[in-house]
Amino acid sequence: MEASHTVNIKKPILLLKETTERQLILVDDSSTLRIVDTQDYKILGGFKTNLTQEQHLLNGFAVDSSAKYFFTNIPNSNKATLFSVKDKKQLYTVGRHKGTIESLAIDPNLRQLVTGGTDGKVFVWNLKTAKLAYSLTPHADYVTALAFSNNGQWIASGGFDRVINVQNLATMKPALSLRAHTTVIVKIIFLPEQKLLSSDKDGNVLIWDLKKGVVAHRMPKVNDEITDMIVSHDSKYLFVATKLGYIALYDLTTYTLMKQNFLKLDSAIMALEFIKSTYSLAIGTLSGDLKIFPLLGDEERLRSLMIVKDFENVYLAFEDNPLLRYSSLYVECELYWAQILKECHPYLEKGDFKTVKLKLAPFKSIPKFNSLIQELLRAYDKYTDFQRHIENRKFPLAYSMINQYPGFKNSEYYKKMERLWKKSFLKAQELILEKGGDERAKALLSPFRGTSEKSKLIQQLFAERNAYLLMKRYIANKDFVSFFTLIGKNQFLSEFKEYDLVLNYGDSLYIQAVQAFEQEDFHTALKLQNILLDFPDYKNEALDITENIKAQQDFEKALQFDDLPKAFRLLETHPFLYESKEGESLEMQWNEKVTQSYSLCSKGNVEDLNTLFEDYFEIDAKHSALASIYSQAYISQLEQALRAKESQDNIERGMRNYIKMFGLDEGIAFFHDLFINRYKSTFDIHQQEAGNIVLWRPFMIIGSIV
Repeated sequence: MEASHTVNIKKPILLLKETTERQLILVDDSSTLRIVDTQDYKILGGFKTNLTQEQHLLNGFAVDSSAKYFFTNIPNSNKATLFSVKDKKQLYTVGRHKGTIESLAIDPNLRQLVTGGTDGKVFVWNLKTAKLAYSLTPHADYVTALAFSNNGQWIASGGFDRVINVQNLATMKPALSLRAHTTVIVKIIFLPEQKLLSSDKDGNVLIWDLKKGVVAHRMPKVNDEITDMIVSHDSKYLFVATKLGYIALYDLTTYTLMKQNFLKLDSAIMALEFIKSTYSLAIGTLSGDLKIFPLLGDEERLRSLMIVKDFENVYLAFEDNPLLRYSSLYVECELYWAQILKECHPYLEKGDFKTVKLKLAPFKSIPKFNSLIQELLRAYDKYTDFQRHIENRKFPLAYSMINQYPGFKNSEYYKKMERLWKKSFLKAQELILEKGGDERAKALLSPFRGTSEKSKLIQQLFAERNAYLLMKRYIANKDFVSFFTLIGKNQFLSEFKEYDLVLNYGDSLYIQAVQAFEQEDFHTALKLQNILLDFPDYKNEALDITENIKAQQDFEKALQFDDLPKAFRLLETHPFLYESKEGESLEMQWNEKVTQSYSLCSKGNVEDLNTLFEDYFEIDAKHSALASIYSQAYISQLEQALRAKESQDNIERGMRNYIKMFGLDEGIAFFHDLFINRYKSTFDIHQQEAGNIVLWRPFMIIGSIV
């Protein structure tokens, strides 16, 4: 595959980000930001920061999707700095890490910034005030990867300790810790339906089920060191970049590796981005190249080749780019091949190989078709023998030839023979149920005896007629539990038409149940799901939908009776409810109040915080989140007391009260450092009675921490 555009900036490209304005943000290793047009890939603007990144950190920058802010670490320091992209100016600097910063992230809702350091700490900063909001579950080593979910509700962190911590920011409950990687985490991406994608340096790619906290799929390994990965906008495809310049392509619908070496570049790949507006892949390299690859190729050129029947080059393009196999052009080519093949069968059956070769000539040079063509021609040299066996009703001989020449299955004679078998077998099933019908059934099926596959079914039909009768009775009574138990003990019953009818019935029930659930017709959905519980292949899906229906009904009932504590508990235990209109509305109201709280926290204004959040005091699911907000206000009170030079006793009392409420966190640890630099105090925060932020409750609120 060839790049449609190549731009060289002569510096390693470490970040690529498409914006909502259909522009591409490009950041190089001197922390220079460029804005690129995604139509012609000309540089529209940008600015320099002169912060040279010698380490080339994989996640050392962050840009929000609206390109309002640019967040970058400051090399050889424990700080990171935020820039306004529009104004091209530095806004402020944050940092409290004991060591350098390894990874950064910006909340998609533009409320928070996150830094991960070599000290294993993960700090969350208030984007508006630049104050430390709270810290997340620490890691035992460097924090190398951070990621927000698209709605900003979840954040994940990973690092050298091979652990991924996932935090629900709406509840601030203890983080979910995921362990399965064997080395340092490189990249984390949230997927729909409560799934998480992660990769490590050794080439492992995992998909996690966040509901269960387990690995849902372990993808085929990449045979190189992973440097970056990106998912297509529809979450169907995953592109994984490596240090040797390869791109591996995965199908996220089937969890398969489509092509290990989908693309190969001459330089190490440092950054990837999926360009939604043009369905292209943007690649940034260590040598400073920005390369753009249209993922569906030049369809117009391929269509022109198809018109002139140059299928060799069309299929070479399909081989080169597996994504084209999902295009309408590929479907058209496959249908054309099937049609030509169908047209050839009458000529094959007549022995007119000259016409067949002429018709199949456009496909002869394509390896996957050439072998089929050669096999077909060889087989039909013996076709007259096959035809004669069927005409003489010597079916065992005809079936033995099918094993040698599978191509005969497309012939009319084979289809005729199979129709006769099915008709005879169905009639035999009826006859053995009649008095004295055994001999008639045996005579009817006698031409098929001697065929191993058919003989086995015939023997079982007579030997296990009681099982067959039982199966029919279970179906009539819709006793599917007994039906599937019987099938498990008598596998031959799966050859009967009744078995297929039951499976088709199950498929139909599931489709109807999903449609009913989506239309919020829960009565119908539950009725169908209760039946599906008896189908082994659908039992888990049935349980999941039943649970979701109950949660949805309980949620709506809680809102109807204004039972907000229960509504928020359900949101906490069933995150899919956040996607409902009611769930979105509740969380939007909460987020608006959180945004309003920022200025109050910075002033230490607890009284107004109480007024703002009083409706949430009885909601258990929000207590941890409220605790993180009030802790910020109390830290501000302590800082105010320090600036006002209040007495040492008062400030120590304030720290003691804080630790008793929230435990020993990063906020109080940092303040303590400021305090002992100002006062000659032996106050040891580690010797104080410590509470736990998880156990904090609104009744513990006091007007002043000091």
